[in-house]
Amino acid sequence: TATRVNSAGFIVSVDANIPRLNYLTAGGTPFILDEPQKTNSFNYSEEFENVYWTKQNSTIVSNAITSPDGLLTGEKLVDNSTSNLHQVSVGAGAAANYTFSVYAKAGTINFLGLYNGGVAKGVFFNLTTGNFSGNIVGAPLSFKSVNAGNGWFRLSINVSPTSANSQFQILLSNNGTSFSYSGSNQFAYIWGAQLEAGASQTSYIKTIASSVTRNADIITVAPPVGTVKITTTFSDNTTQVITSIPALFTVPEGLIKQVLMQSSLWYT
Repeated sequence: TATRVNSAGFIVSVDANIPRLNYLTAGGTPFILDEPQKTNSFNYSEEFENVYWTKQNSTIVSNAITSPDGLLTGEKLVDNSTSNLHQVSVGAGAAANYTFSVYAKAGTINFLGLYNGGVAKGVFFNLTTGNFSGNIVGAPLSFKSVNAGNGWFRLSINVSPTSANSQFQILLSNNGTSFSYSGSNQFAYIWGAQLEAGASQTSYIKTIASSVTRNADIITVAPPVGTVKITTTFSDNTTQVITSIPALFTVPEGLIKQVLMQSSLWYT
């Protein structure tokens, strides 16, 4: 099983052996989602109130808002009056390259940071626009923000911790330039944290008491007799063209718009 974004813009689960029609925009054109195997190494990806997540100068209010899956499971990260960091964090992963992501939405605070303490790298994001706020700490390998609809953004950074169980931190910021400030019971919304090996984020994988692995998508088709060229078009209109035709064609990974098989046979 795996997840996709449906035509209404919500994250939903799809059973095995059913193609995942993924919508980049609600009501738009769907694409076939074809992804590699990935594991979400975080536990309790939607339950920041769990003791698995360490709270520093902050509290979590559960089931506070409709989340990107359309359910009342979004959580409120609330600061206190301490002049310091206001965050939830967890030590996870190995010494490897990871993409760290979370869904976030503005509340009374408009800025949120993602940070890895193992390499002291992070990014501040503006939760009103989804853009980074202009302040980057320690230059992570890359970072990204994707509009998830209804005011939610999926924020991510790519880092390479040099030791196991380094701290992955989700921090409130009152100005988008500093993590440390004097709180005043302000908050932002968070949901769906994910830590996956590799330089890019993939579709959301929900976890509870342990990590969860999503198997790779494998989509195959036997090309008709006479096929001389296969062109795969992706959602961004880039293409992959092959002219050495296999007996069984495996669709490449990505968001697939079209697979076109050109035949040498012509009829009159």
